Amino acid sequence: MNPGAGAWVVDQVSQGWRSKPSGRDGESPRAESVAPRLLRAIRAWIDAVGPLAPFVLPVQDPAAFRIGIAVGQGWVAYGWSNAIVKNDEIVELPDSAEISSANGFTEWVAVTTLRYPLDSLWPWSVIRDQIAKMTLPLLDSASLGRLQDSVWEEELQYDIARTIMSNRSVLHPPLDCRDVISAGTELLEIEPAADSRTFSIDGRHVEDWQIINLIARCEHQSPALLERPLPVPDARLETADSWIESIYSSHQLLRFAAELLGNACRAYEEATTSLFASFRWSLSRNAYQPVASLGFLVRRNDVLRGHEHMLGHVEVPAEVFQRFVDKHPEATVASNSRAAVLVRASQQELIEEVFPELTQAVSAWALRSGQESPFLSQGWTLEGLAINAARPASQMAAKWIYSELKNLSLASGTFRQFSR
Repeated sequence: MNPGAGAWVVDQVSQGWRSKPSGRDGESPRAESVAPRLLRAIRAWIDAVGPLAPFVLPVQDPAAFRIGIAVGQGWVAYGWSNAIVKNDEIVELPDSAEISSANGFTEWVAVTTLRYPLDSLWPWSVIRDQIAKMTLPLLDSASLGRLQDSVWEEELQYDIARTIMSNRSVLHPPLDCRDVISAGTELLEIEPAADSRTFSIDGRHVEDWQIINLIARCEHQSPALLERPLPVPDARLETADSWIESIYSSHQLLRFAAELLGNACRAYEEATTSLFASFRWSLSRNAYQPVASLGFLVRRNDVLRGHEHMLGHVEVPAEVFQRFVDKHPEATVASNSRAAVLVRASQQELIEEVFPELTQAVSAWALRSGQESPFLSQGWTLEGLAINAARPASQMAAKWIYSELKNLSLASGTFRQFSR
């Protein structure tokens, strides 16, 4: 089962006439009826999300799990066991499981109580909703930073280096690896090594494994500088005004926007070919692989949110991207050839002329290539240029994935900026 398509089907059916109550108000459900359905739904979801399962469901080992279930008049409760088992199994949930799991004194975690009766799809929708609660925290966490040689790792390590060195400069300067190693080593030597430690630094939480990996990178870095994977400011500070973008020349600002979009396309691909690989075509931009982005810089019509420039962009398939670049040789192209940026006069021009033309081009491509589906995105984005974001490309890619998952009812909450 493709998890995106499965979630979409559950959502569509649950809103329709086929979704009917599985019992009557006030009656007690039968455990022998409820348990097998829940077990099948959990196994199906675990298999569907694949490598994502341990990050979005409380399973110790996706290969086999134990679920506890209890029923009463007008309610059903279930919980997840921390026990290692050989086969999927469902047992009676102990009476004390809910209290104990909150205090961490038992094998049972994530105990959930549901009011009965439930609709006929409840095992599928309940686990879907449990996954949806965890996808946004996952995207905002350091988990994707474990992907080796990725944009996620590169941006996270530079951000961690700035954190442990208390460097919050808007210039995002290159950092001397010797200073980074010294600061990291000093932290690790504060107390004897434990299985896992978390350091709180200026409101940020940094794990010991992140510092160890950062030191290892710096020890082999040549030249011995840790750099943000984006163009650096090149304007003279004495000529800069109150806008943060003014520390960049016009040429460098275009390069920044192009590299940001290019890195975001790469980060999106890294995530959707690893943790989110099982979603394939149900994540809309995945249909474009390799995905590219066409960007447009415009000046704001107001001074809200502290951005002088807005960045409009549309993600497109390589064929549409190349045709656009051939037509506009003046565009600034990213070093990885995954993004191109032009200057446009106004937001109105983007909304009324540029974006409609590009979405039509994507629609025509989809028709020619047989990629038409309810999951294909043909939208556009207009947002402030994230000059001072902690991990700008990772944040942009995470936002794309989040919006696609939310369209499938597999994400909840409100996306927020990554911590600075």
